[in-house]
Amino acid sequence: MSEVINLNQKRKAKARTDKDKKASENRRKFGRTKEEKQKEKLEAERAERLLQGHKRDPLTKKRNSGSAYSPASVSLRITPLFPFGCMSLGAEGETA
Repeated sequence: MSEVINLNQKRKAKARTDKDKKASENRRKFGRTKEEKQKEKLEAERAERLLQGHKRDPLTKKRNSGSAYSPASVSLRITPLFPFGCMSLGAEGETA
């Protein structure tokens, strides 16, 4: 006669083997060695340093040298505001 089989156990065993097979494929496909990770990290840091070295520094840009806005090209001038325009005092203390 035939052997009695528990279908739940077979289903779970098949799922386990499929999961293990997929995990091993992913390790082979996506896994990297420690040296590869370090090498990639160093290359990314080097590329970042090169990029930062080639960027313009807005603080060293000459004032009024171009149309580009930079914080160094902005000068702050605080002028008092009078309610009826600009008023100045004359020699006798009168308003002109």
